[in-house]
Amino acid sequence: MVEGTQPLPMLTPAGEVLASTKYGYEIYTKCAALTDTELETHTRKNAKELGLKPFSSDYAAPDSSSKLYLVSLVGMSSEMRETVRKVKIRHETAAQSNEYWLMPQNQLVPEQTKTVLSHVEKQVTSQKPKMGGQIMLKTLGELREVADRLDNQTRSAAESAKQPEPKPDLSAMFEDDDHEDEDDEETKAAKAEAAAALKAEEAKQEAAQALLAGFHDGSLNSAAPKRRKTAQTAQAQATASVERSSGSAMVPSAAAGTGASDKGEGSTSKKQSKMDQEVDKLDHEMKNVALAHYSINNKKNVSVKCLQDLRIENFTALKTDHSKGHAIAGAKKMLDGMEEKAADALETVALRQRYEQCKALKEISEKPELADVELGDLEELLSKLDKVAQHLPPQWRVRTNRALVFQHLSKASDIFVAEEDDVEEAERKKEIIVEHYKNAVEACLPCRSYSQMPWTPSAGTSTNMITEALEELSGLTQAAFESSIGDETAAEKVEAFKQEVTPALEAGNAAKALIMDMLGSKGFRKILRNYETYELHLESFCEATAACLDDAKELLAEWASMDCLPEVIHAFEPELDRLTEFLKFLSNAVFPLSKWMEHSAQDVATWMAAVRKSDAKVEKDLLALINEDASWRKLVDEIIKKSPHAVTMQPRRDRLLESVKQGGYTASRLKEMMLEYDAVRKGMRDVEIEEITFLLQTKLRALAEGIMSKTTEDLAAGRCRTVEINAVLDGLRAFVEESGIADIIASLKSFWSKHQKSLAFNDLLEIAAQAEKDTCNLADLEEILSRCNVADFPVLRDKLSDKDKILLGGLLVSSMRSIFLEAWFLLFRMQASSQLLGRALHYMCVKQKGGNYTVIAVMKRVNLVQKVCHLLHAEDSQPAIAFSKHVEVLKAGVSAGFELRKFKSGGDTATKALDTDKKKTQLMTVVNTYMGLQKKGHGLTGGVATAKEELAKESHETGTEADACNIKILEMVELDTLGLFYELFRDELLSDAISHMCCGASEALHQSMQKMDKCLSGVVGRKSWKATLEEETDLDKVLQLAETTLLRMPLRGKSFFDSIEKFNQELRDAEELVSSFAKIQDVLEAGTGETMEQFEQLQVNVSEAKPILKAARICNVESVIVHILLKESKQQLTDRAQAQGLLRDMVAQVTGNTNGIVREDVHPLLMTAAEGFSEKMECAWGIIYAFDNFGWAVEYILQSINDCKVEGNVDVLCAEAIGDIVFSGTGMMPSVAWAYRDCRQRFLS
Repeated sequence: MVEGTQPLPMLTPAGEVLASTKYGYEIYTKCAALTDTELETHTRKNAKELGLKPFSSDYAAPDSSSKLYLVSLVGMSSEMRETVRKVKIRHETAAQSNEYWLMPQNQLVPEQTKTVLSHVEKQVTSQKPKMGGQIMLKTLGELREVADRLDNQTRSAAESAKQPEPKPDLSAMFEDDDHEDEDDEETKAAKAEAAAALKAEEAKQEAAQALLAGFHDGSLNSAAPKRRKTAQTAQAQATASVERSSGSAMVPSAAAGTGASDKGEGSTSKKQSKMDQEVDKLDHEMKNVALAHYSINNKKNVSVKCLQDLRIENFTALKTDHSKGHAIAGAKKMLDGMEEKAADALETVALRQRYEQCKALKEISEKPELADVELGDLEELLSKLDKVAQHLPPQWRVRTNRALVFQHLSKASDIFVAEEDDVEEAERKKEIIVEHYKNAVEACLPCRSYSQMPWTPSAGTSTNMITEALEELSGLTQAAFESSIGDETAAEKVEAFKQEVTPALEAGNAAKALIMDMLGSKGFRKILRNYETYELHLESFCEATAACLDDAKELLAEWASMDCLPEVIHAFEPELDRLTEFLKFLSNAVFPLSKWMEHSAQDVATWMAAVRKSDAKVEKDLLALINEDASWRKLVDEIIKKSPHAVTMQPRRDRLLESVKQGGYTASRLKEMMLEYDAVRKGMRDVEIEEITFLLQTKLRALAEGIMSKTTEDLAAGRCRTVEINAVLDGLRAFVEESGIADIIASLKSFWSKHQKSLAFNDLLEIAAQAEKDTCNLADLEEILSRCNVADFPVLRDKLSDKDKILLGGLLVSSMRSIFLEAWFLLFRMQASSQLLGRALHYMCVKQKGGNYTVIAVMKRVNLVQKVCHLLHAEDSQPAIAFSKHVEVLKAGVSAGFELRKFKSGGDTATKALDTDKKKTQLMTVVNTYMGLQKKGHGLTGGVATAKEELAKESHETGTEADACNIKILEMVELDTLGLFYELFRDELLSDAISHMCCGASEALHQSMQKMDKCLSGVVGRKSWKATLEEETDLDKVLQLAETTLLRMPLRGKSFFDSIEKFNQELRDAEELVSSFAKIQDVLEAGTGETMEQFEQLQVNVSEAKPILKAARICNVESVIVHILLKESKQQLTDRAQAQGLLRDMVAQVTGNTNGIVREDVHPLLMTAAEGFSEKMECAWGIIYAFDNFGWAVEYILQSINDCKVEGNVDVLCAEAIGDIVFSGTGMMPSVAWAYRDCRQRFLS
């Protein structure tokens, strides 16, 4: 392979240099591109609703949507235009040529790209074509001025044509002798060529020269003398009051008349006369005036020296100059002469305008406080300066504008729209107020004016001054740049030019101070302090300022696009931002619903906080003014308080307003609207909902009047319901402080009170109709039924239509189910899961004053619902009986549930609950109520069955199927009321408590049983002590054996007796538990398996303990008898009475079959001995009994004593005591009483 044919290696990165030349034009339109989400944000409608078609694009919007919708930028706020994404729709036509200086395949070194680019850049830019014609485009304003100038030329030519003879040329008389001969043809040609060249140069520099001449008081900087005309020429152009092209009827031209060129003060010729020298010192326009003056006076000894000082720049200085007065006086005298001889001449008109302009400038400059000049006088003075306004010094124009701002604000604040003004007068005043504020704002903001006042921004404010200066500067700097292409000093030349014009622009930039001066003026502070009085004024000010602010921001953007002196342009931005923030504060504070700019409630606090932190004197003074005023403080406090809710409340307010405007006010809809109105009113200010308030008040008044106009026939026909009256009353109460509302409320209440009985039945049908769709509102039903008289129900029952019966039947079922819901919530405080309970607890209104649900309240509701049943059915009918069974079950279930909840309140576990219920009374109460519920449930089952049979029989007799009424009755009968309380029987805590109770009782009984069985193990059963004594007849042997066995048990005497009693009590408690718990078998079965096991174990222990307890009781009886008999036989018995009592009790237990003990259970010898021992005391007890019951029955007592003595059953001590009673009975009564007490005490002890 040949070495030269190999391709060069590709460098990384590869470079490419391209020189491109393109000629053509581009036509484009800018528009906004919004997503569907953004459209809904700004219009509340989506693109489909607005009829927009998508603009397909690969652009990924923030909301992940690739569909954009094109919207015009016209009408958008400046802030939105700056932030919204834009699409440029363009059409481009161009011719383009490309030269490739470097390609990747022929690149030799890595840094080659920069070198080639630098070389190409110098070659290409040096060949740049002239584009000045396209860069210096005319504005619409400039085009309008050219059109006006052409119209003036046409009119002037037409007027000149109408004149019969032109006036003679008087310039010849002013020629010197050296110029008597006319120029030859060559001279004329040379002059014409020079004039054309001069005219071309003047046309190029005309706009810049006029601006610079005005800014530099008529003199030019020497930086570029060749490109500018003299100060005199520029000032002459600036102050010209008529078009030069129209010519003069008196003087052809100044150059022709004097024979001198317009070069300045130092261009005097030696051959000129004194008059010519004076004329040469004048500006172009005054030269024509001077020549005309000479012509009129026929070259007499007249002077035009006063015209030398009659210059605009001489009268704009603030210092006093005596030459001004002389110039004014001389010009006045000259003007009087010219008006007398040639009043219509153009030169006379020019002198008159110059005289009036300079006189007005003199008066204005000599006033130290221009703002104190009356607005009418100031406008009259300024109207004379309309032609030269744009060429006055910037500081002078700013001072004038400040005076205009202050005067317009002051004048506006002096105008009031009084109540006695008619419509036309009020509108006229409003227009004047709006115009004043519009003029004031336009005079200080950089905006385009739409006003037609003589002294407007189009003529005299800082807006056009800065705009024109920037446009001229932009053009001149571009021209300087273009003329310096390829020149290394181009940048220095452009910068030098900028520095030359900068002082003028900086002077004009002083106009930005007007913005804050406006806010600090007395006129504005006056309307701000009394904002309630000057509401119209503030509204006009805000609206005008907002409009001008949008225009000002657009204008700043245009200035920025000129790409010259950005530091001057941007100086306005902070002032505009300060004004914008204050306007947002003012708009939201006083006019929250205004649409002239975007604002929010947060703007108030934001502005106030920013002012406190800043050093801005004007804003601090305004904030101090606001803080000092009580009404302002109240307003601001309310805004700050409600501002956090304003963002969320605004959409709700808009929806509410739309709903209120729709109409169709029903009772439920009106209630919803009033609830929403109350919520919105708490989060928003009254002025923000003023429209909603007005509409609601108007509609509520109309509804109230319509209700009170109802007749008795209307009420009987059901055309009015209490729910409607209550809804209107509730709505009116929200506006009770408004005029007349309290009277309407009182009248409406009186109407309802008068017709409440008539409305009760309508209301009952109304709530029945609602109950078909939703759960019954028991609170409303309770209120309605309280107005019904039960005695009238039989009569009403006969008048009910089938439709009414169906509605009331449904109401009966719905109300019962509502009570089910209340009962469920009352007992379980949870969402019902049973299908029978239907929806969630929507209407829970059973409350006491303290807000707690109570069983009594539920019972009260049930009794009220029974009224509905009595209205439909007779009390003795089967449906009514079945319903009463449902009511009984409901009451029993509520009672059981309430007792269970009361028990569960003792603790969240069974142990804690039982510890609280120490005596277990509450648990047993729960069990008892459960048993009552079961009993009522059995009765309900029978009642339902009977009612169904009756309904089936009626249906069979009629031969038709059950109609809608019977269906409702059947639905009521089949209510599963008992099923509502199934959960009670499945309560886990109750089951655990029963388990604990069974377990505890079983353990205690088992321990006592073991203890007793151990005690009796040696005397009963297989080791019974009586086993060998069945045939024994000797008592002594029985006593001896018993003494060695029965009286040797581990437990004896009182301890044995106490153990038996304890054992007996435990067994009795256990039997009660078994008996009670057995009746609630459902609870036991629903609990855990342990519950049932504990219960069954308790049953077993009870059955095992009974025989042991009986054996213990028998042993106790026998041991007591043996013990006493042994004591008697051994004569160791110390207390016979006590022994007799014990034996008598033992005998009574056996003979009375107490605790299951019979006579056969005790050894017969012991039983006989016990009975014989106890009979000795019966007579004595009879005496005591007789004495206690019959008092002083002495004869009976004596007979009893004799009987006792005969039988010998009373011991000696007792006989003596009874004898004392008898003996004392025949004596004094206290002795008898004492003897009786002593005797009775001895027996009872």
